[in-house]
Amino acid sequence: MSSILDNVQPAVKKETKRVVKITAVGLILMWILFAVLHFTMPDKVPLDYTVFLGGIGGGAVAVLNFFLMGLAVQKAASAMIPFWQSVIT
Repeated sequence: MSSILDNVQPAVKKETKRVVKITAVGLILMWILFAVLHFTMPDKVPLDYTVFLGGIGGGAVAVLNFFLMGLAVQKAASAMIPFWQSVIT
């Protein structure tokens, strides 16, 4: 059984991994900032499960969006290959 990722070009995989890493760093920095602000102003800045779920959900949507965009560009570029071959010859 073939994997869904078998047809993905290496450049899309590489850049998606890069986006995952950068998003993870951003999430950790956001959580640290929320913790610092919560300890300085606990009445105004909550530090509960919504901060963590929102960060994970937002990060997942961002990575999925980038990956799907990469697949769309890959598909569009591969669809243009026959056109350009006919133009060149």
